[in-house]
Amino acid sequence: MQSAKVINRILLGSVAFSVSCGLGFLVNRDITQALLAGLITVPATYAGAIVVSIRQKQQINSLENEIQLIDEERIDLEDELDYLESTIIQLQNQVAETYSHKEVLNREVAVLGGYKYQLEEQSHTLISEVQLLGRRETELQRSLSTITVEKQKLESSLNSLEKELNKKQSKITQQQNEKEALEQEIANFKRQKREGEAELSTLEASIATLKQEREDLNKSLLSIMAERQNIESSLNLLQLERNQVRVKVSSVRGKQNEMPNEVSKRVKGKDKLIQDISAPEKPKEKLQEDLPPELNKFIKQLHKYEIQILKAIAEEDNPAATIKKIAEENITMPELLIDSINERAMNIIGDLILEPGSASKPPIITEEYITTVKKMLQTYA
Repeated sequence: MQSAKVINRILLGSVAFSVSCGLGFLVNRDITQALLAGLITVPATYAGAIVVSIRQKQQINSLENEIQLIDEERIDLEDELDYLESTIIQLQNQVAETYSHKEVLNREVAVLGGYKYQLEEQSHTLISEVQLLGRRETELQRSLSTITVEKQKLESSLNSLEKELNKKQSKITQQQNEKEALEQEIANFKRQKREGEAELSTLEASIATLKQEREDLNKSLLSIMAERQNIESSLNLLQLERNQVRVKVSSVRGKQNEMPNEVSKRVKGKDKLIQDISAPEKPKEKLQEDLPPELNKFIKQLHKYEIQILKAIAEEDNPAATIKKIAEENITMPELLIDSINERAMNIIGDLILEPGSASKPPIITEEYITTVKKMLQTYA
């Protein structure tokens, strides 16, 4: 390599000397000046070649640096690509787990649906039995009425016979045979009366037994209906969880589709201004007089924990945690508490006082009753 450079420089110097000599001799026709010009041209040519060589080395070094930077960027991009591929695999595994969980929930919903159908069948059967017992009770009551009428007739006949017997006491000696017949008839009537009273006692015992059986059946029916409501509540919760799973799956898919082009963004929460309007507090007696009678009746029928729920909804920005805590303390669900308050409001006021919330939105007081509810809470809280 070094010998090639030396040969190139010698060749370049020779060419430069020859060209310079030739041109100088052609111009001046003086061989001395031509040789001098050739000798001057040789170092100038070498200097130019050195400058060009230095410039080429600088360009080569610059290109090598750019190549190194490109290699580093390529390595970084390959690392980032590997990370994205592993992230996509994790998301795919999460989606597969979500699908399997969804299938399990669907099977549970199907099992609960079958159990609900069985309970409905049992409920219909018990209702039919209760109706049959009611008809039997009606028939027994009719029979009892008939026996009572017959008993009254017998008593009336017995009284008539006793009166007739008293009238004929003066004729005992003449009408001994008739007396014996009458006494026998009276004995028969008394025997029939005793039999009727015994039968009446038996019927009353049977009626009492039937009433007890009907009460037991009513209790069983109420228990079955309560169990049915619990199952329906469980089904609603399972449906809500299934919807949440679907939302999560959709969110995961959206993130997976947006991942190659997404730049991490964060949205800062906005400040919420709260304005409190202060007003002089009225005495509780005056506030009760200001409330309509149906609202006073409504608030008095609420339990203490239901008033606490109204207070939490009226005063807290996000009362979901408070409502859940109250529901757990009373062994029930938040949705059932909201429905209970609305049911009392519908029965007394004729309108709903709360708007039920959802998984992402807590329940709120209807706009037309906000001021009224706050006034009630000032009075009774």
